[in-house]
Amino acid sequence: MIFRTFGQPHGLWIRRCALWAVACTAAAGAGTLAGLQPGAAQDAASAEKGSTPAEKEKPAANAPIFFLRDQSKIAGMPKFETLEVQTQYGNLAVPREQLVRIRFARRIASELRDQIATHIGNLGNEDFDRREEATGKLREIGAPAIEALRAAAKSPSDELKSRATVLLEEIEKQGAEGKPEADASVAPMRGSDDEVVTHRMTIKGHISVTEFVIESRYGELKVATDDLTAAVFRAAGPQATKVEIAPSFQPPGNWLDTKFDVEKNQKLKIEASGTLNVRNYGISSGPDGNRDWGGASFNNFPMLSLVGKIGKRGQPFLVGNGYTGKAKDAGRLYLAIVTFSPYPSGVTGSYKAVVQASGSE
Repeated sequence: MIFRTFGQPHGLWIRRCALWAVACTAAAGAGTLAGLQPGAAQDAASAEKGSTPAEKEKPAANAPIFFLRDQSKIAGMPKFETLEVQTQYGNLAVPREQLVRIRFARRIASELRDQIATHIGNLGNEDFDRREEATGKLREIGAPAIEALRAAAKSPSDELKSRATVLLEEIEKQGAEGKPEADASVAPMRGSDDEVVTHRMTIKGHISVTEFVIESRYGELKVATDDLTAAVFRAAGPQATKVEIAPSFQPPGNWLDTKFDVEKNQKLKIEASGTLNVRNYGISSGPDGNRDWGGASFNNFPMLSLVGKIGKRGQPFLVGNGYTGKAKDAGRLYLAIVTFSPYPSGVTGSYKAVVQASGSE
């Protein structure tokens, strides 16, 4: 008699069960030998073939942005836990999670520095040919000579001062041609000190590391510190700050620098409160502004209203009592209060704003 189970001959079913049991035992044994739980055997086999996309750690969507001197950018997580900064008060170790922004001073090799110093000195040489030769050499060196030329442009020697000033204008103009204006928050540092901004303080000093190892979406990249102008670190969760805006901050010429950097496509939320009073006019206003008075006002926003912009050349927008939206561009957040045209200097009080930024794409 032949028994059938689930429509299959009994003997065939037994053989399949036996093969299945052997396979399971072998897999479990492989996992045990590897020091893994039996259920991890498949993962171990995958690991032997190489990391899969799911296993390989990818840079988070909020990874820092590194700005290079050739105007390119790299998004990725730097492979250090603390950043060593040499200051005049001693060496500091800044935890990576505390970093907000870094601006790098230009690095100049000691040999090149000596050459620049020699050529600067020869700009005031009595020999005309030596002066001409030094001028040509400094023109060839270009940007690395800028700081030395700035100092030389203050020299009491008329010849040295004149040549240094002309060279400085030529080199700076050449460097600016064809390049967009850099936001102040990521512009290269002048002088020899780097700037490290943390959630608690701003540090001036020298970052001694000569190379940054960055884990990007394209793999591990090594970038020389000499090639960097800035790095902006973005917190994984919401970022927030509180600021107070005095009525003396009036657009278009005078904006409050909130020291708060916003990334493109980040959700920006601003909540404002406070009261302004105008002496001799007997009026008061909140952040939404006052439309009882006619006349021209900045961008036709209500007088005494709170306004903002992102970046020095950003498009102004009305904040009022509250604003929520996505940042169209990356940059520093600036706030100001629209002038009360009939009496610009007669406003007292202030507005307070709570700023939050979260997420990015």
